[in-house]
Amino acid sequence: VGMTIAACSILYALWIAVRTLIFGIDVPGWSTLVVAVMLLGGVQLISIGVLGEYLSRVFTEVKGRPGFIIAEDFSADSEHL
Repeated sequence: VGMTIAACSILYALWIAVRTLIFGIDVPGWSTLVVAVMLLGGVQLISIGVLGEYLSRVFTEVKGRPGFIIAEDFSADSEHL
């Protein structure tokens, strides 16, 4: 979601730049304010997503559970030998 918002803000900035060059200035400061808010919001969402992914992996590691389940034990001290 963050990358989508950041990409949309960059596309909107390009659209505003082209529109300003062709038609002139509509409302001074509006376009830069909107683009800045959208871009920073997208970057914040990206950062929160990366932090959430990191915390979920740390939480999974801290639980101490193995990544697999052993069906049978064939070690030397086992009764199967």
